[in-house]
Amino acid sequence: MSLPRVAWSVPRLFTGSIDRHPLVTTRPVTMVTIRSEAPMAFHVDGEPMPAQSTLTARVHPNALTVRVPKPG
Repeated sequence: MSLPRVAWSVPRLFTGSIDRHPLVTTRPVTMVTIRSEAPMAFHVDGEPMPAQSTLTARVHPNALTVRVPKPG
């Protein structure tokens, strides 16, 4: 994907529509590992972490309760 197309698609990450992008495939998982030849920069809960060449993420169902006000 070209850099301009990536930049154009970034808002979809925040609007919840990235899964409808024609070049994106989503799958439900409980764990995923991403490996790279070069160290990758990434954030955990918004905090920058030291660059590593392997990132493993796990889903913990019901681990977080989110409360939002009612609309209006």
